[in-house]
Amino acid sequence: MPPDVRNALAGLLLAAGAFALFGWNEHRIVDRENALEALLDSAIPVRGDAIDDGLEGKLVLVQGPLRGSGPLRDGKVPYEATAVRLRRTVQMYQWETRVEKREETAPDGTKRTVESEIFTRVWSEEPIETSGRDASHANPEFPFETATFDAEAPRVGSYRVPAELVSAIDAWQAVPAVDAVAGRARLGRPVFAKGTYYFVGEDPDAPQVGDLRVAHQIVPEGITVSAIGKQAGHALAAFEFRGELIEPSLLEGEHGAREIYQAGPASSRPLAWVARVASVVLVCLAFFLLLGPFVRLRERQDVLGDLARAGAVLTSLVLGLSIPLVVAGAIWIAAGQYLGIGLVVLGVGILALGIRGRVAAGRARRPKIAA
Repeated sequence: MPPDVRNALAGLLLAAGAFALFGWNEHRIVDRENALEALLDSAIPVRGDAIDDGLEGKLVLVQGPLRGSGPLRDGKVPYEATAVRLRRTVQMYQWETRVEKREETAPDGTKRTVESEIFTRVWSEEPIETSGRDASHANPEFPFETATFDAEAPRVGSYRVPAELVSAIDAWQAVPAVDAVAGRARLGRPVFAKGTYYFVGEDPDAPQVGDLRVAHQIVPEGITVSAIGKQAGHALAAFEFRGELIEPSLLEGEHGAREIYQAGPASSRPLAWVARVASVVLVCLAFFLLLGPFVRLRERQDVLGDLARAGAVLTSLVLGLSIPLVVAGAIWIAAGQYLGIGLVVLGVGILALGIRGRVAAGRARRPKIAA
């Protein structure tokens, strides 16, 4: 048996095994998604202002105002707010450098490029390093930097939620600067309230390098949020699904359990993705082996000859990436998940464009026919 035929038979067996692995893995993923959606749809809506002990251990959906355990404070510019998040933004007036190039003509007519270093002053939240270039333009260090302070024991109504969930809320509101806060600041330099920020320096109208602008933003208490989790006493905790612990999730506004879960911490399914990638690699290798006998068709003046001349590596990549997408899409559609339509369209598109490109590449290599 010729080696290329033997390789093609091996590729056929490899393709059968790879598609079996791929289909089995996709069925498992689709089954998990359907079961998880059914569990999320079964979440029990509860009022946030009261806790029903009869729901202990159940998956609950809570909607209500988000509150912290007390005011949040900035210890540098002494602002205090009843909020679930407080952010202090610090900018410093700093030197910034750029290289300017210009062309000069020497007396003998030759041209040369001359580089000049230009220093300008800008407001920046990030430290700008210039000391290595010119000591007279060195920027001072930030005395304190941008920071965020979150409520340590947040609640949705009567339910405690993990503090880290609050960090996903970005409904920031700017806080105007006030003279009373500026007067209480003890930074060793004058502090002025200027609109939406505090100016730290001698003269707000003539800033010098090292002067600061400090602004505050808050996420106020009382904003409406939705959260899902297992009721554990007066708290929302992780719930178990098929041996996997899924952390509670929280989303600003009124939402259903599915939306909240999708916006929450991503569920890690590394084994499913390892199987997907391994299957695709095996499919690509299988097509590479299957395309071996096509080398004999390189002299033909038709599409098969064009594909043979295009090379088996790229052609097998096109087939190995597109066909699994179509198969996965068909599995998802059959399970009622219409995301599969997008996968089928993507797979068909890659296949059509890829084969078209490979045929064009092979056509360009057609042997010349003697007149």
